[in-house]
Amino acid sequence: MSPPTALADDDDDRGPLAYNEETGEARDPIAFRDALIADPEKLAAIEADKELAAALLGDDTAKIQATLMRLFDLTKKREDRENTQMLNSPDLLRSGCTVPRDPTALYKQMRKVGLEYGPRFRLLTQVWIPEETARLQRAAAEERGDI
Repeated sequence: MSPPTALADDDDDRGPLAYNEETGEARDPIAFRDALIADPEKLAAIEADKELAAALLGDDTAKIQATLMRLFDLTKKREDRENTQMLNSPDLLRSGCTVPRDPTALYKQMRKVGLEYGPRFRLLTQVWIPEETARLQRAAAEERGDI
């Protein structure tokens, strides 16, 4: 049984698809099951695996919870493995960082939080960040009125 990506798409922490972020258990297994059934995309992904469909779409809440916890554990292990691979490969890290960042602005930002580096210790000449990080930083700066 492999975790369908359709289950991982929802970040709702209060609705019917809410789950415990430490264990993967659904907060309300019946509401969780009903929400999966109501979503044609998620339902199709689940029904592609007969074992998964039997476990998640049945009435046995203990089986639903056990399956969700197992899927959560598999997904977490996969994400950890991908993150470890990314961190262990400078080339992979570099390929994900496509937006240049001004080192002067970076040192200025560090100074604001109490980290001061004199001119002799400012060794960064190029800083690159992922697009998503750049987008989030830009949105935060606009919200603060810095831009």
